[in-house]
Amino acid sequence: MEEKLDLILGELKKLNRRVDTFENEMQDVKSQMNKRFEKMYSHMNSSFEKVDSRFENINNKFDEVKIRFDQVDSRFEDVNNKFDEVKIRFDQVDSRFEDVNNKFNEINIRFDQVNSRFEVVETKLDAIAKQVAVNTEDIQVLKERQQHIELAVMETNESVKQLKQIQDSQHRIIELLSARSLEQESELKELKRVK
Repeated sequence: MEEKLDLILGELKKLNRRVDTFENEMQDVKSQMNKRFEKMYSHMNSSFEKVDSRFENINNKFDEVKIRFDQVDSRFEDVNNKFDEVKIRFDQVDSRFEDVNNKFNEINIRFDQVNSRFEVVETKLDAIAKQVAVNTEDIQVLKERQQHIELAVMETNESVKQLKQIQDSQHRIIELLSARSLEQESELKELKRVK
């Protein structure tokens, strides 16, 4: 019975170690996800700052174009070329914004996958917790049974001791009676011989 209890306790300890390992792994995954998100967020912020800086440069160039329009009519062609460059840059900015949106969509999809995995893990942890509770109850029942068995063994030992004492006492009585019987026999023989 004790070996079974030791086995059950050993299995419970293994299960606890696995749960601890699993929790540590989940903490590592969470930490890595946070670091990646912070890195992506920082990278996006720097990209937005660069875009803002370019917009500011474009505004400055628009001001310069306006001044040049007012001052020199002959530079229409240059201004048109600069507008074309600005249009190209805006197209590039739009393209970059689209890339950023796509990356955000990918991040959302990954977060959804992580959430679904966490739900599966939580479900498994709930099942493990329930099983541990059942095992704990079973162990408690086994302990109570073991206590009853120990009491019964102690009572049986006490009864065996009493029987041993009775048996020893009967053995002494039998020895006494046997010795007495031998004495009487020898006395009878002696009486017969005397007659």
